[in-house]
Amino acid sequence: MTASIAPIARDNLTTRVYEELRNAMMEGRFWPGHRFKIRELAASLEVSETPVREALMQLVREKGLEMEAGRSITVARLSLAQYLELRSIRLHLEGMAGAAAAGRARRSAISSIATAGAARPTATATSTATRITESNSMSAKARARTCFSSTSPTWASTRADSATATRIISKTTAMLS
Repeated sequence: MTASIAPIARDNLTTRVYEELRNAMMEGRFWPGHRFKIRELAASLEVSETPVREALMQLVREKGLEMEAGRSITVARLSLAQYLELRSIRLHLEGMAGAAAAGRARRSAISSIATAGAARPTATATSTATRITESNSMSAKARARTCFSSTSPTWASTRADSATATRIISKTTAMLS
């Protein structure tokens, strides 16, 4: 009767390691130029080296990390021109998402967005990059839920839900961060 049992996805642990590393990079826990040591990273994540190596290679393929001479893996550095280009794209995308959300928003959604925006810490000497990033993420997710709500007439036919929208926004943000 083992035919009725679905196989366990081998990449499940790799995916979890990948998501943890990607989130850590987006939150600024690793700075550009930070060198990853697979053995130390595996020990801190309490996993074997294989899923760590696979997750790091996925991030290398996505250009979030750089592999130097086939051995060291570091967080990618951006030139000023690359940063300015990505910032411009991100500002345009966020503006478009905000405009789309405003056109579909219900009172409860507007309240949710306002609450997330009010919770944003200001950039001060005492604010941390992690707190600001988490706050920005909450605000973006609130806008995404409004913009891509499955109850909106535009998106109802495609059955796009807020979880899908959140993944789209997260992936876009990851590519631009």
